Amino acid sequence: MEMLSDLAKSLALSRPVKILQSSILTVPSVIGWMRPVILLPANLLTGLTTEQLKAILAHELAHIRRWDYWLTCFRRWLRR
Repeated sequence: MEMLSDLAKSLALSRPVKILQSSILTVPSVIGWMRPVILLPANLLTGLTTEQLKAILAHELAHIRRWDYWLTCFRRWLRR
């Protein structure tokens, strides 16, 4: 959690972000836009180095920073 907090500060994220484990997912994902949550596959957490975990969290935080949730919603709306 400390690593996540440091990364969020470095990206100037003002919204709090949670991390949760999922036994269903196979890849890291972000859900939510008002209260974003990073979902990490449970099996991903074993065997990762600190640097690898930091890179994954930074990548997911970048999605939150860029508001990619809205872009995804917009693209889905266009496909109708």
